[in-house]
Amino acid sequence: MVYVQGMMAPVSLDKKQEYIELATQAAEVFRKNGALSVIETWGDDLPAGTINDMNTAVLKEDGEGVLFTYIIWPSKAARDEGMEKTFSDPLWSSGNFNPPMDGKRMFFGGFEPIVEIGPHSGGQGYIDGFLLACPTVNKEAYRSMATEAWPMFQKHGAVSLYECWGDDIMPGKLTSMDIATHKKPDETVLFSWVGWPSKAVRDAGMAAMHKDFETAPPVEMPFDGSRMIFGGFEVILDA
Repeated sequence: MVYVQGMMAPVSLDKKQEYIELATQAAEVFRKNGALSVIETWGDDLPAGTINDMNTAVLKEDGEGVLFTYIIWPSKAARDEGMEKTFSDPLWSSGNFNPPMDGKRMFFGGFEPIVEIGPHSGGQGYIDGFLLACPTVNKEAYRSMATEAWPMFQKHGAVSLYECWGDDIMPGKLTSMDIATHKKPDETVLFSWVGWPSKAVRDAGMAAMHKDFETAPPVEMPFDGSRMIFGGFEVILDA
């Protein structure tokens, strides 16, 4: 089982290419220090929510895009060691590191996958990203629900499913995983994604799944779906 470092942040639209170039350099450092892969995705289809959504999660402003990023490590220990080495690298410590984003609205955390199906890198041009809070006592019920849902995703073209349970969530003042999901004291945050070969496959697959759901018996959700935030993201870096 791998370990996942998940992150979300806003980036100015006019600095998208600058961000990709910097993220490509950073990915080389992460990989050098033990990361298995670095996936950067850019918000493409982010529906508005009544309580929360991907845009409000990062306090997105006009002229900005939303990032949904994950770094895959072999283990939590490898993550801890790798991150320490990474942030002492000259790329960060030279004093010239100036990422084209508002770091005050970036948030991140460490996660342990409880469902890990398909590749975490390669063959995915588009993902559906999810962030939600689940009652901690419902962990196994959530795992079962997600596992049982996979055959339907796979039937309609999905190539991967990762459901990642919060383990090391960083607190924040403006934004955080907890704030984004309106997490309650007895809940745990999940950072999850479904991988698709392309947006076209995803759009067709999701449309077909909606039709399947119309005739399927109702399923009792082990979490408050009204506070789940989600959206479609274009993969802009897979290193």
